[in-house]
Amino acid sequence: MTVRSDSFTVRAYGESVDPSNGKVIEVWCEAVVQRYPDPVAPDPSIPFLEELAQPSSPSGRVFRITSFRWLNANEI
Repeated sequence: MTVRSDSFTVRAYGESVDPSNGKVIEVWCEAVVQRYPDPVAPDPSIPFLEELAQPSSPSGRVFRITSFRWLNANEI
């Protein structure tokens, strides 16, 4: 039995107005998030292989940020 481990690239955008001069500041970032086969909060009374097949946690699997970077406007 194997459990998937997927990766996702997530990009986000944010903006704010500088109160001193009214200029709009824009920022972009990118994160690579990986889903691991580990359950978020495993039930210690359930055997490990059974827990992998059907996690008891309502939150499902663990997600970890494997990389993060700020982007420039020309990278969008």
